[in-house]
Amino acid sequence: MNRLFNHWSNSEGIDDDRGIVVIVPGLAGGVNEPQVRSLAQHLLSKGKHVAVLNCRGCCRTPITTPYLTSALDTDDLRLLVDLLHLRFPNQKIHLVGVSFGGVLITNYICEEADVGNGGIVTSVISICKPEDFMNADHHLTTTYFGKVFDKATAFFLSKMLKNNRKVLSQLDFCGEKEIMESCKIESGREFADKFTCKFAGFPSADSYLMAASPIIRTLKIKTPMLILNSLDDPIIGSHYPYFDVLHNPYLYMATCDLGGHYAFVQNGGDFWYCDVVVDFVDAFDDLIDSNGDIDDGGFHPKQTDFRERVVLY
Repeated sequence: MNRLFNHWSNSEGIDDDRGIVVIVPGLAGGVNEPQVRSLAQHLLSKGKHVAVLNCRGCCRTPITTPYLTSALDTDDLRLLVDLLHLRFPNQKIHLVGVSFGGVLITNYICEEADVGNGGIVTSVISICKPEDFMNADHHLTTTYFGKVFDKATAFFLSKMLKNNRKVLSQLDFCGEKEIMESCKIESGREFADKFTCKFAGFPSADSYLMAASPIIRTLKIKTPMLILNSLDDPIIGSHYPYFDVLHNPYLYMATCDLGGHYAFVQNGGDFWYCDVVVDFVDAFDDLIDSNGDIDDGGFHPKQTDFRERVVLY
C-alpha cells in the first residue's frame, strides 16, 4: 500500500477532489478479472483514483497470516479504507463490490454504522451480490449452471488452500492431510463446512451462511448505496430484499431482466454497469453537499425484544 500511496502523492497529487474508488472483487477474484479491469479503466478515464483489494491468497499474492477470507472478515477492507482516509482526508471514498465483494462491503458498512463511523465512506455500489447465502446455495445445487459454478468455485478455493498450506498449517483444521484432501471437495457448501465456517468462528456451514448473509442487515445500512442485480442470475437466484430496500432511504436497488451473474455484457463486448457506476460516483459531486450531510428523515430502525433475546454461539 505504501507504493500505491507514494505513487498517488508524487505523480498525481493529493490535493485534487477526484475521489477514490475501491473495487472489491468476487470470491477468489482479483485485479486479473476482465470485469474488474474494465470497471477500473472506465473510472480512470473519468479521472478517478482506483484501487483494487484482491481477495486473500489470490492473484499470486501469498498470505502471511493463517487466515483466508470469509464474508464476515472485513478487517482487510477496514484497514485499507482507514489508511486512505488518514492519508487523503479530503478525498471522497467510494466502494464497489462485485458478487462476494458486494457482501464484504455491505457487512463492512453495517459494522461501521454500529460504531458510528459511517461517514468515512461516501457511497457504495454492489453488483450481483448474494443477499441470502442459504437461498443462493440452494440455487447453486439445484440448477445446471449453478452446479457447474459451484464445482469450479470449490476447485479454486481448494487450490488457494494448497498454495498457502505452509502458513495455514498452523491451524488445527488445516493440517497437511486436511488440505490435501480438500481437492475432493465438490461444492462451496462443503468447503464452508470444513474450512470457511471455522475461519469465521462458526460450528457449521449453515450457521455461518445464515450469519454472513447481508439480507439480515439491510436496515442497518446508513451509507448511500446502489444495488444492481439481474433477475436471470444463474448463480445466486433472485431472492432480493425488496421491502427492506423500500424502508431504507439510503438504498436504491435496480434489477434487470437480463444480465446473468456479474456480466451485463453489451453487443460491443463491454460491460453495461461500468458507465452506471461512473455516473453514480460522479453524481455525488453535483447532488450531495460537500460536508456529506444527508437528510434521511430521521431514519432509525429499532428492534424490540420479543419474549427472549437469541444469542447464537
